[in-house]
Amino acid sequence: MKVSNKQLALRVVHVGQYGDHAVAKRAGFLKDDVVIAIDGDRTPLRESELMAKLLQTKRPADRITLTVLRGSKSLELQFSQQ
Repeated sequence: MKVSNKQLALRVVHVGQYGDHAVAKRAGFLKDDVVIAIDGDRTPLRESELMAKLLQTKRPADRITLTVLRGSKSLELQFSQQ
């Protein structure tokens, strides 16, 4: 599936394996997934802008839904804000 240059597209390059670093792994993320929406928002953001937005709008334990492309499939994965 092709991603427009006018929407969010962040590629997962590493997924932590152990302890606190394994949140993404437990949520189902895989290396090379492409995040295309956060809580339904597809606004194009840099990684630093995305982190700032989440820190300003979410509290610890709030659920976050990320839409990812895995190959040609679109999936929704959820995890709690840390």
